[in-house]
Amino acid sequence: MLVLTVSMSVHARPDLVDTGGRDCADARNTFVDLTAACSLRLGGMGRYLARLRERSVWHLGICMTSSAMHNIVMSIKPVYAERIERGDKRVEFRRRFSMQFTQYAAWMYISTPVREVRLVCHIGRIIQAPPKLLWRTYKECAGVSREAYQQYFAGCEVGSALELTEVALLDEPVSLARLADLGFRAPMSYRLIQGDEAWCKVLRNARRHEITKTFSAAVA
Repeated sequence: MLVLTVSMSVHARPDLVDTGGRDCADARNTFVDLTAACSLRLGGMGRYLARLRERSVWHLGICMTSSAMHNIVMSIKPVYAERIERGDKRVEFRRRFSMQFTQYAAWMYISTPVREVRLVCHIGRIIQAPPKLLWRTYKECAGVSREAYQQYFAGCEVGSALELTEVALLDEPVSLARLADLGFRAPMSYRLIQGDEAWCKVLRNARRHEITKTFSAAVA
């Protein structure tokens, strides 16, 4: 059984597409075209996806400095953090990830040997689908080799793709040593930033500057 789950922030008519999301059109259209193809095999679910495709609009460009923005800390390897900074990686893959984190700001904790928070990424859409479908949709902006991708998702039936619609760099990276002194523990995957813990305040108050504003994918 094929399972596709799409998280969207806005539903509206096709003629009201937000111009802020123009740069992600290729990846979006690739995905919705695939849902149309699946409609021939999925019966009622496929017809639902087809209707969803016709009604869907994804609003991007939400300001990451908003105090109302929900925040999480995500662990990421140094090589992938560098690719996000360069613009080579516009989507983050996870074997398990909650759809509730759509439109969250993800503070990227860069693991050993860097061990610091240096990036903040806005999570636009979260797409949950079989890994083969995710690769077909995002391979041009995945920032990872196919071999590494397949190894990571080995044995996984449904994975998650997080579109990074905005990326910002901290003016001064926050080291693990500093955060640990305030009670922070680096997560294996992710953890929420909430409450009045001292380390949460340090991250919320960190100055940052955007290096890109829109999701960009050159999907064949």
